[in-house]
Amino acid sequence: MVRLYAPANRVQAPSSRPELDLRSSPTFPVQKTSLRAGSGPALTCQVKKIIGGRSEDSRLVHGEVCTLKLAHRLMADQLFQPRILLVSNSIAFQREENRMTSLDTLYMQEKEYIKNVTGRLLQSKPNLVLVEKTVSRLAQEIFLREGVSLALNVKYRVLERLERLTGAKIISSVDSMLTGPVLGTSHSFYTMRGDLTDPDSREARGRS
Repeated sequence: MVRLYAPANRVQAPSSRPELDLRSSPTFPVQKTSLRAGSGPALTCQVKKIIGGRSEDSRLVHGEVCTLKLAHRLMADQLFQPRILLVSNSIAFQREENRMTSLDTLYMQEKEYIKNVTGRLLQSKPNLVLVEKTVSRLAQEIFLREGVSLALNVKYRVLERLERLTGAKIISSVDSMLTGPVLGTSHSFYTMRGDLTDPDSREARGRS
């Protein structure tokens, strides 16, 4: 399967992997960038390879195609003009080692910490959050309750590409945030799951 940035009138059907379609819109314009000295098409044209399938499964995509998995099956897997938040760290409570504390106390501390952290992340009302590392179960439940789609274990190089393409700013430390997060956007976001290992069985399977 091929991932390329193409004119909008040549965009084909959705791919078998999650895709961020980065066509600009008048309401949520995509961050415009210029090629730096020494750069070239290799920075903006990329090939996404998937094991199996046939050559005719390759397609031209105007946007970013990457492998993602949403944290919960009830999270929306299709969004129009998503409000994108990027985090390059974990969203989890760090327990102190070598310190005796009751389980009830630890749970209350974690619950309060996660409530504060997610509250700061939700200040700008994102509806798509991509995190490089892990997210605690409590935080996942809050995102689900607030109608936010969450993807975990996203490669950092993917976050960097999305930062450049969508205008979002990667958050490296939630604890040190002084202001609300800077969100990015795109034309649309959708996920599709297909089995390309069997050339005769490539039917989309619905939600990731």
